[in-house]
Amino acid sequence: MSFERYLDEESIQALQDTALFSKRLRNDCNSGDVFPAIRQNRVDFYYKGGRLFSWEKGDSKGFSTHHKYASVIHGQKRDDCVTDAALENRELRLIGSFDEGYERIKENCSLYSGLESSGVAALYHGFSCAIKKLHDVSVLDIEIAFENEGGFDRIDFVTIDRAGKLRFFEAKHYSNRESLRNV
Repeated sequence: MSFERYLDEESIQALQDTALFSKRLRNDCNSGDVFPAIRQNRVDFYYKGGRLFSWEKGDSKGFSTHHKYASVIHGQKRDDCVTDAALENRELRLIGSFDEGYERIKENCSLYSGLESSGVAALYHGFSCAIKKLHDVSVLDIEIAFENEGGFDRIDFVTIDRAGKLRFFEAKHYSNRESLRNV
């Protein structure tokens, strides 16, 4: 079982050169609102417990998100109803880009988060290793998957302390009685 994460220098530069990262994600990562999880030459960006975006370097890659987060209609408030007339008259249109719809995509992402992932998000909000504030313990990674013979074992988050000691945690909410009984 290994715990390997990397992002080569060329990929780091390519990510930093994107408009979405430089205009939106960088500030949210620095504040702890968004957690950048580095994978094997990929970065997953988490918000309120959901994977907001995934980014990979490459001509056909770049940023991606789940359609349920990106299914937003430009110019509409979240609680507005869509009418047949609006659709027929093409008064409604989808967002033009991830940058343009960023706040709405974040809002949708937060709506799908469960209690346990929201709890993990509260931890990385204050103790992310991406925040330029030194903590005694920082969240190093979330949603960690270890390959085994039958598939993958998943751990909710890992921390690192100042001495370099790693600790792995599985998050459970008290309302999840079944999983608490089996721990």
